[in-house]
Amino acid sequence: MCSQYFTQSWCRQREISWNIFQSQGLWLPTIPIPSTSSADDNAYSDVVLRELESSIQSRPSDWITTIRLALHYFMSRDLDIMESLLRRFVQSDIAELGEYGSPLLHLAVRVDAVDVIRALLVKGADVHAADIIEDQTPLHAVRSAEAARALIEFGANVNALKRSTPLHLCISADIAEALLQNGADVNAPDNYYRSPALHTARSPGIVRVLLKYGADPLSKDRFGDTALHRAVSDEVAQCLMETCPELVYVKGALDGTPLHRRVADWSAETIRMVIRLGADVDAPNSDGDTALLRSHEFTGFLSNVEGVRVLIEAGAKVPLPKGDFLSATPLHETVSPPLMEYLLEHGFRPYVNIRLKTNDQTPLHVVAARDMALHKSWSVRLGNQGRRGGEPASSSTQYGGIAHLLEQSSLVPSVDLMKVLLKYGASPNIGDDEGDTPLHFVARNSVGHLENLDLLRLLLEAGADISARNSAGETPLHCAARTETVLEFLRLGADPTLADHQGVTILHNAWRFTGDCARIVKALTEHGADVDAADKQGSRPLHYACRGYGKSSLGLSQIQRWAQSTRFHQGTPHLQPTIFAAFENALPTVRALLDCRADIHAQNKAGETAVRVASRHPFGREVFRFLCARGADISEVPRPWWNFD
Repeated sequence: MCSQYFTQSWCRQREISWNIFQSQGLWLPTIPIPSTSSADDNAYSDVVLRELESSIQSRPSDWITTIRLALHYFMSRDLDIMESLLRRFVQSDIAELGEYGSPLLHLAVRVDAVDVIRALLVKGADVHAADIIEDQTPLHAVRSAEAARALIEFGANVNALKRSTPLHLCISADIAEALLQNGADVNAPDNYYRSPALHTARSPGIVRVLLKYGADPLSKDRFGDTALHRAVSDEVAQCLMETCPELVYVKGALDGTPLHRRVADWSAETIRMVIRLGADVDAPNSDGDTALLRSHEFTGFLSNVEGVRVLIEAGAKVPLPKGDFLSATPLHETVSPPLMEYLLEHGFRPYVNIRLKTNDQTPLHVVAARDMALHKSWSVRLGNQGRRGGEPASSSTQYGGIAHLLEQSSLVPSVDLMKVLLKYGASPNIGDDEGDTPLHFVARNSVGHLENLDLLRLLLEAGADISARNSAGETPLHCAARTETVLEFLRLGADPTLADHQGVTILHNAWRFTGDCARIVKALTEHGADVDAADKQGSRPLHYACRGYGKSSLGLSQIQRWAQSTRFHQGTPHLQPTIFAAFENALPTVRALLDCRADIHAQNKAGETAVRVASRHPFGREVFRFLCARGADISEVPRPWWNFD
């Protein structure tokens, strides 16, 4: 793994804490998981050295400290001092390392400190103990053949099966050779796919070693896939095809050929090799999809025009759509404007307004949802960086923070993609399963807002309805997540007086704009918004700014809808940040509304004024005080149960 792995902020979440052992009296540092793609990871060494340097102060002179210092000097390449410490440790009268030996052995293995490994083993460290983080024995994590031989010499089980065997996880041909020379079963299956080590080989060298020791190149996992179906790397795929050309014909899961499964990952050169060996570019899988139409496989591949060109020049046909609703098409997945145009010029124009079966979204919806596109780009990038041969993806690859997503901004040229789609007839007014048009999606972008105004203008120039309503009756203006988006909508003629099906206007939700509540209120009222507009319950914007968010309340339901509509991933969104923002923004919103002459005495249909609403929850203390100071009538308001004096 390259040194950028630990220097870029989006990767530092891979660091894991070993300090769980502190409660057991063991002093261990916070260190990262090492790269599994290289046996020489300088970045990993730098991080561990930094952690060791910061944690060797004021520690007792015991054997644990001796080993820790030995590791420190190993990392700093002061090998003479390391050897002196290890001699002291080996010659000591320590009878038993107990529960502390195993974690330190794992630490030594992960940094490939072979001398420290041997010293710990001589003193009885448990060579079979699995670590509590990854459930692997030391032999699963070895980073050199020398370390593997040292562990085997002290009784390590070369066929130890956790999620997989050590052979499945080996990172070099030398390690594979050492394991196989000492009895590793070349065809032993892992616990997840029930596949042999050949399916997870990381390099052509490992492939050749495994085949030399009798690996079956045509072996299948429990889904029916072969090693070629699983080969993400071009080098590994080409090595497998050179060794066993018939692999290109084998059908696996869903009757898919290797070309179906890996068209997203392979280079144009590898795709040419598959075709040259006789693969049928139009062979359908059990869903009737050809390699060109493999939807969920296209991430990454569809930034590569050359790969698609190879398929089309080899005769791959683009069938006419079988209806208006399909699984994701290449147009839904590409992040390359030249490729988008190439596809539309070579048979995909009938797909330009095709909607997904799952949510009715067209390619234009996908491009408009820039936040989601950035999240997807980040997830794919992290998944590719952290991919471990054949293991299920870690949950750590699923979510990204704002800083992580912004790093992907230049990788998703949304404006150029939208221009291409509109040029070839994409409709800006098709609604998805919730009635949202692409303009609603653009309005909701928050993290990916840098190109939002250009996207907004493009859609309106193409005829998008600025007042289109979704199933909740919301216009794009209702959905706006950024101040500049609201201001641009107003400049282009959006009507701020329009209410959704609950009677809610954008002014009712001015609390959403942290730091800009006053500016939003002022801009909306200047463009005609009624500062005292009532929803179906008679609540004014002032009531909304003062409300609580208790269980089953209207406030909570609207918070949930807002959080759900702006989420980056599937599942239940976290509401606490949104609720916190609502409370934080209450006072500036109330002040701005009153400055615009909102009626402080207005009542909703339940007969409640804004000050009565604010009195119900302790987070309304400042708002309650402010309303009182501005003349709110509290004669009929029960004294709040909380004390703000």
